[in-house]
Amino acid sequence: MSHAAGEPTVSVPEPQPLVVADVREPSDLVDLLRAQDVEVERRVLAPADFVVGGLAVERKSVGDFHASLIDKRLFEQMTRMVATYDACALLLEGDLAFFAQRRHPRAIWGALASLTLGFGVAVLPVPDREASAQMLAVLARRALREGRAAPEVRFRPRAPSIAAQQKFAVQGLPGIGDVVSEALLERFGTVRRVFEAGERDLLRAPGVGKLRAREISAFLDRPFEGRQQRL
Repeated sequence: MSHAAGEPTVSVPEPQPLVVADVREPSDLVDLLRAQDVEVERRVLAPADFVVGGLAVERKSVGDFHASLIDKRLFEQMTRMVATYDACALLLEGDLAFFAQRRHPRAIWGALASLTLGFGVAVLPVPDREASAQMLAVLARRALREGRAAPEVRFRPRAPSIAAQQKFAVQGLPGIGDVVSEALLERFGTVRRVFEAGERDLLRAPGVGKLRAREISAFLDRPFEGRQQRL
C-alpha cells in the first residue's frame, strides 16, 4: 500500500532474541545476558534453568555437576528434562580440568558420555559465567533466525521420591522430624514396620528416647475421636 505524500511511515521494531530464565538463576548472569542485547524473561521453571526457543538448558558449574553426580540428582534432573522437552542441553560452566583431579574421573567422563549418547542431551562446555551468557545469546539468536523466537516453556514439577513420601508418613508421629524419621526407616525397613513397632522396639532406634517412644506408642493406640464421638 502506498503512503500519501508527507505521511510518516511507522517503523516496526525488529524482534529481539528472547531467553526465559528461572527466577533462581543469579542476577549477574541475567545482566550479562541483557548486555548481549537479549531480552530476558524471569519465570519459575521446572525442569531446566533456561528455555531458548524449543531448547531446554540446564546450567551447572563443574563443581555442581560433580556434586549432583555423587548424590544422584544429575540423572533424575536429566530424566525429567528429557521427558518434558524435545531438545535439551547441559551448559557446563568452568574448567574441565577440575574433573581430572577427582578421585574417579572415569565415572565423570562416563556420565557425560551417557548424557550425550543415552539421553540425547547436548553438552555445551563454557569456561565461565560470562561465556554462559554468550552461549545463551548465540542460542537465542539462532532460535530467532529459525522462527522459534518464542520459548516453548513447559512445566513438570518434580514428584516426591518414594523415600521422601515414606519419611513424610513417619514424620506424622509425635516428635519425629527429618533425621529421626530416616533413622526409624533404616532400623525397621518399611513404614508399616515402624507403625507396628512396640515401645521397646522403638527405643532401639537412634534418636528415640523413653519419653518419645512412650508418646509414639500412646499415639498409635489412641482411639480416633471422629465426628460421631464428638456429637
